[in-house]
Amino acid sequence: MIRSLRIRLLIHTSLAVAVILGLLCASLYFSMWKSTESDFNLALLAKARAVASTAEQHGQKIIFDYAPGQMPQFVTPDHPDYFQAWIEPDVVIRSPSLKQNDLPRPPEGTGTIYADLTLPDGRPGRAVSMSFVTTIELRAEGNTSETETEDARTIVLSVATGTIRLHRTLQDLGWLLIGLCSLAVVVSGIVLVVIVGRAVRPVERIARDIDQLRESDLSTRLRSNDVPLELQPVVEKLNGLLSRLESAFSREKAFTADVAHELRTPLTALLTTFEVVRSRPREEADYMSAIDKCRNVAQQMQAMVETLLMLARAEAGQLSLKLQSTDAADLLDDCWALFSPRAEARGLNVQWQAAGPIPIQTDPEKLRIILHNLFDNAVSYADEAGTLRISAKVIGNEFQAEVANTGSRVAAEQSSHLFQRFWRGDQARANVGIHCGLGLSLCERLTRLLKGKIEVQTAEQGWFTVRITLPAGRVEQPVVSAAEPHPHSLPV
Repeated sequence: MIRSLRIRLLIHTSLAVAVILGLLCASLYFSMWKSTESDFNLALLAKARAVASTAEQHGQKIIFDYAPGQMPQFVTPDHPDYFQAWIEPDVVIRSPSLKQNDLPRPPEGTGTIYADLTLPDGRPGRAVSMSFVTTIELRAEGNTSETETEDARTIVLSVATGTIRLHRTLQDLGWLLIGLCSLAVVVSGIVLVVIVGRAVRPVERIARDIDQLRESDLSTRLRSNDVPLELQPVVEKLNGLLSRLESAFSREKAFTADVAHELRTPLTALLTTFEVVRSRPREEADYMSAIDKCRNVAQQMQAMVETLLMLARAEAGQLSLKLQSTDAADLLDDCWALFSPRAEARGLNVQWQAAGPIPIQTDPEKLRIILHNLFDNAVSYADEAGTLRISAKVIGNEFQAEVANTGSRVAAEQSSHLFQRFWRGDQARANVGIHCGLGLSLCERLTRLLKGKIEVQTAEQGWFTVRITLPAGRVEQPVVSAAEPHPHSLPV
């Protein structure tokens, strides 16, 4: 397969031009051939009518009254014409050029007939046959002449002439048209080389612009002001791809810097602890305390690495779903049980609005990770003795869960950055436990994996609300009873 666009355009357009010109020349040749043949037949018929006009009948005798000089084509020794006449069943006359030869005898009463034949001298020829009635010449007393047709007889006449000149003319015409057609194809090919070269020039310029792109500077965009309309979508898509690549490279650079920054703090804490412990001999309790501190730091680092690994697998499409019937209320209870002691220790007022059962069709392990991160953020970042609200319900075919807490210090204009990796609203969040700005990023990616969406709202009263919406599948609506408080609800 030819991969060059230039050559493919040249071949295809040249073939199209050759076919069109070939059909045009063939049509022209056929038209001129029919016209020339028609003229030839008319000339041959005129010769036959001229011979027929000389026939006279005197009584029972038929005479063709003409002088040899009036019709020299029938007496010339070089390539003569021929004629022959019949009255059933006898031959009336032969042209001098026939001598003792005969022309093919046509049937009587068939009108004018044209037929190709071989002449007596071996040349290819064409004959016209026709029937006509003789003119009777009567000489009566007191009359100089009188024409009557009562006893006129029908004569069959055949006139033949050579077709060498006709064939030569048509042959010359055919070669002329072939030559002109070939010349036109060659000239059109040269013109197409120039036209196609100009047509693919923008493609070559785009290729040069792409070749000049470097991974160190992806801010360059391809020019589209002088690009043909057919190539503008390609340029726009390439520019869009460059924009996405630039954003991806920028995120990767920022991600590398953020990882280095986040790992530097716990590594510094580990090295500092080791240096302090190694500086002088200490009691066993001091060593145990230092070991516990290092273990906590290592656990923080392990949690961050595992979160990063899950994020990378999610973005690479390596996480699979295992959908099954799940009671979302029980799942909420199981996840909250890990954070209930911390909430009580901080004096949080927990408002629980997720009475079960809430059957849904989802991947419980992925939803558990999402809820774990949301509960962890809410308990960690709520203000002391603040309020935490947890709600869950099924609306139509959608499952909605909300986790809200007071004490938010995130401005409304900052909410768009909350799902970026390693982003924190303030320095206070940067120093809390293992929180390094990855929780909401992981929640957002897992929610999309579950075919749902996640939203964040910040209110002026300090409320910070995270809402997830997932497809519930074909489940029955839960029957919620408000008569008894939820076991995890804390009194106001």
